[in-house]
Amino acid sequence: MNIKTIALDIDGTLLDINGKIMPKTKKALLELQEKGIHLILASGRPVKSMLKLADELGLHEHHGVILSNNGSIGYDTKNHEIIFDTPIEKELAQEILKSFKGKNIQAMVESGEYFIVNDVYSGNVTWNGEVHNIMEKEARAGDYLLKEVEAIEEHIDDHVNKILTIVEPAEIEGVIKENKKIFGDAIHVVQTSPYFMEFVRTESNKAYGLRKLKIDPETLMSFGDSMNDKELVEYAKYGVAMGNAQDGVKDVANYITSDHNNEGIYEALVHFDLIEK
Repeated sequence: MNIKTIALDIDGTLLDINGKIMPKTKKALLELQEKGIHLILASGRPVKSMLKLADELGLHEHHGVILSNNGSIGYDTKNHEIIFDTPIEKELAQEILKSFKGKNIQAMVESGEYFIVNDVYSGNVTWNGEVHNIMEKEARAGDYLLKEVEAIEEHIDDHVNKILTIVEPAEIEGVIKENKKIFGDAIHVVQTSPYFMEFVRTESNKAYGLRKLKIDPETLMSFGDSMNDKELVEYAKYGVAMGNAQDGVKDVANYITSDHNNEGIYEALVHFDLIEK
């Protein structure tokens, strides 16, 4: 096998339910980089909230790359530079944000060290029978502060790469359909977790990011679980769906591995003879 690059989704793929990289997986990924295979972390997360994981895996020592905001930003971890940037047009971003008024949709927009929000106490959702403060969880995961403003659309600049929104899991499917109907081809709307609906440029997805980086699909292995990983898994010659992946991701995968809590990445690397068991 001629695999030169491995692209990994983070949440639900690289990380287990406790937000940790499983030990066998971590050891394997470090070993593969020493052998010359490059890693790409490809996530819906912004760059800032991916840097600790990139450091943990030593990406900066091996010319690894971050694809953030669902493929709309490429970031060089060695030189700490933006490789490419695909923001949403400001007027469209403002239109989208205005459309949430009066609806049970809570927006979060990255701005420097902050996530700009309307109400820091509004990010609670019910999931698996428990109430979770998603706004706080997301801010803490990336070391962001939360900043309240009355109208988010009045506080954005020309570099909004993603509009992250929190929606009740029981309602999110219908809310996504509604927004796709409203905005059509003007924006890409995708579900990235049981409670996240995200808006990025129409052409932006993780496969788009890989193309911008000129990654050859013939020498690529990729891993994912959520619908924003579908293009990532489909793009690679060796596309792997996690055992916990949504059906749409499994449908386009070449291989289905164990879930993210049971060393799924490691198991696939063994299966494809990249790592000895």
